[in-house]
This record gives sequence, structure tokens and C-alpha cells, in this order.
Amino acid sequence: MDGLFPIEFALQGADTIGVEIREANIQKAIFSKEVLGLRNLEFRRDDVRNISVGSYGRFDAIICSGVLYHLTAADAIKLVNTMYEMTTRIVVVDTHVSLDPIESVRYGNNEYWGSIFHEHAEDATADGKAKSLLASADNVTSFWFTRPSLINILTKTGFSSVYECFAPAHLNYGKRGIEHRDRCTFVAVKNDACNLKTSPAANSFREEWPQQSLTYVREKRRPWYKSVLKRINRSNT
Repeated sequence: MDGLFPIEFALQGADTIGVEIREANIQKAIFSKEVLGLRNLEFRRDDVRNISVGSYGRFDAIICSGVLYHLTAADAIKLVNTMYEMTTRIVVVDTHVSLDPIESVRYGNNEYWGSIFHEHAEDATADGKAKSLLASADNVTSFWFTRPSLINILTKTGFSSVYECFAPAHLNYGKRGIEHRDRCTFVAVKNDACNLKTSPAANSFREEWPQQSLTYVREKRRPWYKSVLKRINRSNT
């Protein structure tokens, strides 16, 4: 993280705290803050696994960008629960997801699916891990949840609504389609549940997204000759 999101929010007038674990990244962020003279912005070098209401307080919004998929399954779920406690309104999660339910993990009484991602070599040193700026801080592997499992985690945590962001689109400029089919952004809203008076039985009804749902169909390229034949057929009619 180079402080882009915290700096933008601070420039928009919000009191903002940015959290980053690597010294090189935090120094770049602090330099930008000082150049811009942002007194409403603070950067802390910390591990997101350590944040809490007690140490940071509560916020209107929390942006969790490029973090969740660098954690183990248990740490990722714990972070979601922590962010739920720390926010009064919304949490935005920008993360990679697993396109297939390959591995399952249990957390409490719940089962979630995803895949294991290797962050570092098994024999990687602490110094080597610190220099890998685009990898996890210390864990050798991380867990990427499937889209349904991630939504289920957010709702089970207590968020009243979860929305996936499609605009603005994360496009692969110059090429056809989106840049990463396995990356998405969710907006989780924290609000009090409203008890229905017209259908009281629905108040205790809870649904989960099953695996293989919410799967985006992979794009198939049409053979060039079909397009040619279609043009020929139109010219003959």
C-alpha cells in the first residue's frame, strides 16, 4: 500500500487512518502525506491482524483492499469480524476469490470453500518475506474464498446487506474483458435488522449461497469462420 486510498479520503475531508505492515510502504505513504500537508491523515505501521476497537476506535467506513487474500482462512474470518465491530456503516472488501471450490475449511460450526495460494517458498527467510512487497507478511500460504463463501462469511458476521460493485468496472484496458476474473469488490452494510410484520416467519429464515452459484461464465471465443459465414449468408439474402 502506498497510501492511495487514505490520501484520497483525507483530501475529500475525512479523518482517516491508513494501516500498513511494511516499512518501505509506510515511508512512501508518510512522505506523500507530508508533501500534501494532510493533518487529518495518520499512518500506522501495524499488522491488520492486530487491529481492534480498543486500539483504533470505530469508523464510518473501512476499506479492506488487497489484504484479505493474503491471510489464512482463520485470520481472514477474524479480520472480517473485527471490521464489523469497528465500523458503524460499511466495509468495502476488494479481494481475489477462488473460482473453484477446491479446499474446504471449518470455522466454528460453518464450512467454507476456496483454494490455497502459495505466498512464499517453504524455506523463505524473514528478510526475504519482507522484501516481497506483493505477498503476505509472514504466512507461507493464504486462503482464497469462493465468491459464495465470502458472501456467506460477511452475512454470518452480521452485515445486513452485501453488494458487489460492478461500476466502476475493473477493465483490462486495451484488451477485451475484465482484467482479473478472480478479483471483485464487495460493499458490506452494517444495519439493524428490520422485523417483518407482514411475514413474521421470515424473520428467522436464513439463507446461504451454495457453491457453484455466483460463478461467472468464462468467455468463449467464436470461431472466425462462423462470422465469415454469417456475413456471406447476409450478402446472399
